[in-house]
Amino acid sequence: MIALEFWFTITLLNYYNIFVNRNIHFSKSVYISIALFFVILSYFSIDYEEIWKKYNKEFDQLPKSKNRIGSWIVFGIILFIIGNFVYSIYLMSQIN
Repeated sequence: MIALEFWFTITLLNYYNIFVNRNIHFSKSVYISIALFFVILSYFSIDYEEIWKKYNKEFDQLPKSKNRIGSWIVFGIILFIIGNFVYSIYLMSQIN
């Protein structure tokens, strides 16, 4: 989940760099700060005091058909984020 959040944010930064301001270059510290932000956010929103167990119980109670539909939606979102990330890297390589 952290990787997907990171890739989505990097995709947005890439698109900003491509379409708005081509002269901006982000340093490694920006990327490290973004990754650290998502790690801390994930810890306090899911891992802290095992909040994920509550969500796990709620999803276990859903009907099988609803769970299947939700799984396909999540799979589609994951493919969209990964595909968009790869495409933004491709566009960045075309600029340089």
